[in-house]
Amino acid sequence: MLYPERAIAMFRKASQLEIPRVEILTNGVWGKDKAEVEKLAKKLKGAGLNILGISVDAFHLQYIPLDYPRNAAEASIKAGIENVAWNVAVIESLDALNEYDAKTNQILKTLQPVGIEAHIHKVVCVGRATQTLREYFQQTSLEGPCEGEPPIGNALVSPESICIEPSG
Repeated sequence: MLYPERAIAMFRKASQLEIPRVEILTNGVWGKDKAEVEKLAKKLKGAGLNILGISVDAFHLQYIPLDYPRNAAEASIKAGIENVAWNVAVIESLDALNEYDAKTNQILKTLQPVGIEAHIHKVVCVGRATQTLREYFQQTSLEGPCEGEPPIGNALVSPESICIEPSG
C-alpha cells in the first residue's frame, strides 16, 4: 500500500484473470486520513479486492497509531470489501503472560467495537525477530533435511492466489 495505484492495478488484473481470491495483508498505515481512506477503500473494492487482512499486534502498533488500522478497517467494511479481518501475531497466545502477547490482547480488546474477526498466527522468527525475540524461541539445528512437503506438479496451472511480497 506504499504504492496504492500499483496495488489497484494488480487487483484489477487479478480480477480480469478471474482469480477468485484477491487479497492483501497490510499494516493499515494508509488509514491515517479518514476522508482519504474512504476514497481508497472504494477504489480497492472496485478493483476487485475481496479479502483484507490488517496487522494489529504489539509488534506493528509500536510504530503505527491504533487509529490508522481502525480507520482502514472501518472504511473497507463501509466500501463493501467482503472479508476484512485483523491479522494478529503472537509469540505464544493471547492469554500468555509475556509483554508482547499481553499488549496484543489489550489492542484486540480496544478494537472489539469494529466487529471483525481476528486471525491469530504465531510469530515467525525471521528478520528483526531473530534478535529482539530470541529469548522466546528455542534454537534449532541447521543440520538435517528441510521440513515440509515440496510443491507437487505445476502449482501455477490454475492458481487460487498469487502472493507478491514487499520485496517484489
